[in-house]
Amino acid sequence: MREPTSQAVRNELGSTIGSAARQARESMQLTQEDISDLLGLSSEFYARIERGHGLPSIQTLRKMAVMLQVEADVLLGIKQADLGQNFDSGAETVANQSIEFERPELRRLVRRLRRASPTTLRVVEKFLRELDRVERSIQ
Repeated sequence: MREPTSQAVRNELGSTIGSAARQARESMQLTQEDISDLLGLSSEFYARIERGHGLPSIQTLRKMAVMLQVEADVLLGIKQADLGQNFDSGAETVANQSIEFERPELRRLVRRLRRASPTTLRVVEKFLRELDRVERSIQ
């Protein structure tokens, strides 16, 4: 029997990681952009990972496991996914805090604010303060 080429192994591994990542992300009702933002990756590269056309570094694979709340063994295809599991590394509670933005509108707004200039952030902050003041006066 012939040994598979290293490229064939890379393709199979990429496909396995991508499929598991997509399944976990969709079960969390997050977009590729949400996860790529949490991972600190470009959305294009994360999309390539999910399509099986790119392999994450070991550090990124670990972050993916934490952010997607799935064991690395599942991402690597060693173990089947248990979507009902409650995975928590304990070491990176940032993932849980970041994913608390359940509503897509809020996630989109946070992404835009992260890219905003300091001037835009000051304007938004002033606007929100004024909105709070008006709401309090109405009540």
